[in-house]
Amino acid sequence: MSATLGDGIESIDEHAFHGCEALESVSLPASVAAIGREGFAGCKAMKSLVLSGKTKVLKENLFINCSSLTSVTIPDGVETLEGNVFNGCSSLTSVTIPSSVTSIGDQTFYNCVKLESVTIPNSVAELGTGSFHGCVALTSAVLPEGIEELPGSTFRLCSSLTSYSIPSNVEVLGRFAFQGCDNLATVNLPEGLTTIEEGVFQGCKSLSAVELKEGVVTVSNSAFKDCGALVSVSLSSSLTTIGTEAFMRCGALERIEIPASVENIGGSAFEGAGLKTLKFNTGENSLYFGYNVFKDCTGLAEVTLPDNLSLVYENEGRFFQGCTALKRVDLGSGLTGIVNLMFKGCTSLREMVVPDQVTDIGNEAFMGCTNLRQVIMGSGISGIGSNAFASCDLLEKVYCYSEEPPGAFSDNSIYDSFKDSYVEYVTLYVGSAYIDEYSKYKPWTDFKEILAIEGNEPVNLLTYDVNGDGSEDGDDIVAILQIIMGTAPANYDRGAADVNGDGKVDVADIVGLLNILSSK
Repeated sequence: MSATLGDGIESIDEHAFHGCEALESVSLPASVAAIGREGFAGCKAMKSLVLSGKTKVLKENLFINCSSLTSVTIPDGVETLEGNVFNGCSSLTSVTIPSSVTSIGDQTFYNCVKLESVTIPNSVAELGTGSFHGCVALTSAVLPEGIEELPGSTFRLCSSLTSYSIPSNVEVLGRFAFQGCDNLATVNLPEGLTTIEEGVFQGCKSLSAVELKEGVVTVSNSAFKDCGALVSVSLSSSLTTIGTEAFMRCGALERIEIPASVENIGGSAFEGAGLKTLKFNTGENSLYFGYNVFKDCTGLAEVTLPDNLSLVYENEGRFFQGCTALKRVDLGSGLTGIVNLMFKGCTSLREMVVPDQVTDIGNEAFMGCTNLRQVIMGSGISGIGSNAFASCDLLEKVYCYSEEPPGAFSDNSIYDSFKDSYVEYVTLYVGSAYIDEYSKYKPWTDFKEILAIEGNEPVNLLTYDVNGDGSEDGDDIVAILQIIMGTAPANYDRGAADVNGDGKVDVADIVGLLNILSSK
């Protein structure tokens, strides 16, 4: 079916041909200057249409769901493409946009699943959200150099994009701009970029490296979540905020360095990431963690917290919960409390030194640290939460430098702080002047014995000094290799050789120690 409109017609009303599913072609006279919204919406058989040069605006939903439309040449003189003009044109393979166009609305080419390439002229100053959302065949898209924001969902689910260079003037990447671009392997970020909004690269499974240029201040929630191939991230020294779940489940990301400028790291920001090396640079302003921030980073072997870390007590901290390879922790000089569940299930942790400025240890903070042998609590400890050291069944020694026996967050929680840790076999060490005081209160009276610290000072267990020469270096890597080969002397420390805490000594421990030594 075809339709021919007579000369002299200047406008076509809204919905004029809406739903004419058998209409294959329309001949429009040159006099047509305006077509109403949804004028040809749902014309599923229409393959092509020549528009008049007098038309200034392509109205909203004009060709929506014209599923047979294969190509469109927009005439010179058109200034505006309103929202959803070509939405759902599933056969559209090419479109020509003239330099007269200055504005393109929301979801203009949404789900044009066969569109392979498009060039938006530099005349366009305003680009709507979701312009190419769902264009799964799109491999090339040139955007105007003058735009300052890449709108939200611009290339969302464009699974054929393999690389992209963002225009040089862009300062903000809008929400979900590249979300689900499964094959996007490389992206070049502009020098003037300041903000990466929520979910911009979420689920970009092939993205391997990201370099944030100086000037980037915010990486928002879920920005790189589930980027499973991401191995390299360089954070800028201007960065202040890393959002919730920003790098969650980035399994290939083994190293991250947090700049001194960072003030907030949101909840679950690195949860489930492949981190083996974590380095903080201490800044002038306080640093705050969200819940679960490094939870289940099962390759992380050691961490030194920065001196500017300031933790607000949270019911569910879980900052390092489930970091099963975590063997060495330095809490720094700024931390005043260990929050609930902070190190729960860190099964490789052999020793915990709690510095003097720490006053409270939260509920279940070290629960299930099944390899914990020695706890050293500084002079500031006044509260120990419920089940704080529960199920630490290899615990041998507890040192407490507090003059008064630590109390609890509630009247009774102190009593079960060491539940199922077999404290009847554990020795408690306190200052000689305070033994009588500790002997009056539970759970301290449940310990095997209470001895004076003087003359029984703790021995450092936090070491990778496998060969016992007093240093941690390349010789210890050789010593691990000797243990693996069965040629090591009997005095070599097998516990220290199990760098990743998996209960065995193998090549993975050599790699782990190499990572640790290289980060120093």
